[in-house]
Amino acid sequence: DSENVSDSIIISRVKDFQFEHGLNSDGVVGSKTAKLLSKSPFSYFLSAALALDKWRAKDIWSENRIDINIPGYKLRYFKNNELVRMHKVIVGNVKAQTIEILDSVEYIVVYPYWYVPRSIINHEMLPKARKDSTYFKRKGFEILKGRSVVNSDNIDYNSSFRYTVRQKGGSSNALGLVKFIFPNPSSIYLHDTPSKKLFNKEVRAFSHGCIRLQDPLDLAYVVLEDDQSNFNKEKVKSVIKNKQRTRVNLNNKLAIYVHYTLASVIDSSIVFHEDIYGKEKESLKVLKKIFQKGILLQ
Repeated sequence: DSENVSDSIIISRVKDFQFEHGLNSDGVVGSKTAKLLSKSPFSYFLSAALALDKWRAKDIWSENRIDINIPGYKLRYFKNNELVRMHKVIVGNVKAQTIEILDSVEYIVVYPYWYVPRSIINHEMLPKARKDSTYFKRKGFEILKGRSVVNSDNIDYNSSFRYTVRQKGGSSNALGLVKFIFPNPSSIYLHDTPSKKLFNKEVRAFSHGCIRLQDPLDLAYVVLEDDQSNFNKEKVKSVIKNKQRTRVNLNNKLAIYVHYTLASVIDSSIVFHEDIYGKEKESLKVLKKIFQKGILLQ
């Protein structure tokens, strides 16, 4: 019995450690947990110190906001500075990193088209279409010249491809059933995804730069209700049922903060995150030298 109690205590402590590092709290010491267990307390101290220093430099954030910490893979929605909802997110991979953004959500698109970025067309789609001319049609993509849809059967994919490609709306669409738009030069936005299984992974850096959101309709319903929008939950459901692409402007822009911070507070606990892009490597080195020399930050 004492052995079972001891095992139970160890598993509980492992789960606590996993929570504090943004991992799945299953009590199993896998490779990711083992790697983090080997880190020194000083390394965690440096991450916390760097995060505090970054927070000092930030302006005061809006009471109503969406907060996304890129290496934390979480979206948090605050109303009057109170946490209302938390969602898992998928961010950009190392080669297509999600950038830090301070902006405002201006509108929501229900049942959106996906206009495929030129880089994806050139590097991923056209090589497949050259081997199989039915590729675009089979995958539910439309090819446009200007605003007109053209017959994909009449296109020579081995010649210069000067067309726009979009995917029809629906649950299999790369953007899913809803997207949140906050205009920015990099065309980053927040959207649904048909690839739901990826949310079960601990490291969720898989996208081409945009942010994929778990349970996005639930967030849309709350945002629209708090915005006192005439476009309520039932209207959203009706648009989806009738397959109508619809733009819903918010009455009040909603602040969104996409940032990159290696330590954050969740449920009154400090949670540490992996430097997935290696962005803080040099800053941590500088900070380490400062503390080793006994110089305190002002």
